[in-house]
Amino acid sequence: MRGDYNWTYDNQMLFAQDDKSRDKRLLSVLDVNTLTVKTILSEGKAEVRILNKNRLTPDVITISMNKRDSANFDVYRLNIRTGELKTYLVNPGNITDFLVDADANIRLVKSTDNIDETILYRPDDNTPFRPIIKNNFRNSVRMVAFNGVRNNFYALSNVGRDKTAFVEINAENGREERVIYETKNVDIQRADYSKMKSRLEFVGWEDGKPQRHFFNNDTKKLYQELSDLVDGYEVNITDRDIAENRFIIQTFTDRSRGAIYLYERKEKRLTKLVDNSTIDPELLCEKTNSLH
Repeated sequence: MRGDYNWTYDNQMLFAQDDKSRDKRLLSVLDVNTLTVKTILSEGKAEVRILNKNRLTPDVITISMNKRDSANFDVYRLNIRTGELKTYLVNPGNITDFLVDADANIRLVKSTDNIDETILYRPDDNTPFRPIIKNNFRNSVRMVAFNGVRNNFYALSNVGRDKTAFVEINAENGREERVIYETKNVDIQRADYSKMKSRLEFVGWEDGKPQRHFFNNDTKKLYQELSDLVDGYEVNITDRDIAENRFIIQTFTDRSRGAIYLYERKEKRLTKLVDNSTIDPELLCEKTNSLH
């Protein structure tokens, strides 16, 4: 079973999973208070990715799904109470990534012709997308989140530099406004942004082992709490509830795919949801930084 867990705005947990007995992929919702589970979407073998939830319309989430064409993901609005599914954006066949703003609108997309990539922007749903950044196969810009400053967004970019850095870009013209964080030796590989608190959490990279630079002490403290609970495993927070007391976390090592847990911070309680490990990690060698 493959698990993908997200919180709604009213204390429900969304999770996608494979139902191998019926050869289907399901999107279900768990009511945390009653512990009842309801399947809200079953579209055969179509893969579902949850893009965003919106505080203004808590019952409606934005998802992408390859229901129409297995090679391409379209964007839909899904009512998690009624199961109503509405098409929002049809992929013409070359879009590989979408960026959703705070109001759950798609304002940035990335397209490719299998060689070069283009990032396109629109200020609203009624305006056509227009290209703002074009890159060849040597350059890359990976969209992270709109940051609430004008129409600026955060991204991981190696344009004009040797290593990938975490930067802020103006979506109106595609120009890089500033470098937020970079290292001399390796690429920045990940950046986490809290949409609930509208703030940067951390950037991450690998330099022999996973490294992080935290942008606030609260996030640093939370990750330290989790690391202490899963000693020896790396930790990623994949989602959280509104009160930021319940967290979905994923653990892993260089020898294990780890597991997915529910962490209740006030209670300091960790509950395993899915075990992703299929091989005993003791049978595998540890990663080394050099060959001997």
